[in-house]
Amino acid sequence: MRFDVQQATVHVGGILLFEHGLPHDDAAPRAEEHLKGTEITIDVSLGSGGHAEATIWTCDLSAEYVRINGEYRT
Repeated sequence: MRFDVQQATVHVGGILLFEHGLPHDDAAPRAEEHLKGTEITIDVSLGSGGHAEATIWTCDLSAEYVRINGEYRT
């Protein structure tokens, strides 16, 4: 099956950001607020009719964190 961008959708925190091959740029500020949280939900549908789910664990290594930890030797 070939990927059809017209069938894809992307939601960030329940906010629709992409649908029918077009971005919803007007919704970006609301999605940006969600991305500032500690738990972020991103839903992507490729329009293929299948279903899968994944959990991804990440961390924020800010520039300040890297600077502090780079100042000493182990």
